[in-house]
Amino acid sequence: MSIQQTIKFGDIKLPKSKGNTIDALGMSVTVTDLTPALAKTLLKNTNPRQRKLRDNLVNKYAEDIKQGRWRSTGDPIRIHTDNSLIDGQHRCAAVVQAGVPVPDTIIVTLADDEAFEGIDVGAGRSLRDVVKMSGNECAETSVLASIIYEYNDFKAPVFSRSEQYAIVKAFKFLPELKAMHKAGVTSSGMLGAYVRAMRIDYEEANKFFAAAFRNNPMIDGEFNANANVLATWIYKAIADRKKSKTAEGWRREGAARCIQAWNAHRQGRTLKTTTYRMDAPVPEAI
Repeated sequence: MSIQQTIKFGDIKLPKSKGNTIDALGMSVTVTDLTPALAKTLLKNTNPRQRKLRDNLVNKYAEDIKQGRWRSTGDPIRIHTDNSLIDGQHRCAAVVQAGVPVPDTIIVTLADDEAFEGIDVGAGRSLRDVVKMSGNECAETSVLASIIYEYNDFKAPVFSRSEQYAIVKAFKFLPELKAMHKAGVTSSGMLGAYVRAMRIDYEEANKFFAAAFRNNPMIDGEFNANANVLATWIYKAIADRKKSKTAEGWRREGAARCIQAWNAHRQGRTLKTTTYRMDAPVPEAI
């Protein structure tokens, strides 16, 4: 176990009584690396009152840890003085699955038998809260969903706490997304494809998707066949949307067709139409 030599929260240095441990208010606070070995030991003593482990959340956390996207928020791992784990099982399971330690993890040992009832009862932070805290004005639901959808590689736009840091980076695209939403493109799938393209080539993505989304397929004064193909499908699809599309089908199809047209534009190919199969993944953008 790698112990940190200093304990500091912001500009406040807390006194240390036992090297890396603070004892106060009936609690013992330790700062250490949460290694796979330590996480496995903690999981062996999971308190039976813990909620059922959610595999999808563990998988998400583990991927974030492996990819270096995990950010410490100061939220501690909590154990009881009987050595049972009462909070942090998903983080511990993710560290074990990833095989990568999370440094500078705060571990709090609680002696109060009633402490379990006070854990995770505060108000959860919504994506709109994260937008506001980042200094941006709130946007329409489909605009925010498009950012999550693109971040999740065009799978269900589900927001989790571990994604906040990465998602905030995409808020720089909010003005463009809001403008296209105002122009009539409200599909989180189409807007998500726009986000992906802006990550690849910001200037060219703005030219291409502005031409398609505004149904004015001119780029640098010249007619663009791929933007025209995409615009033709978009505005026909919007008119037919209520007749036949489920929410997920609408998202995936919009993302797939937008990326097909974008890829053709990037490659200098001319499409006659875009295609979509329900069982096919959304193509990689280039």
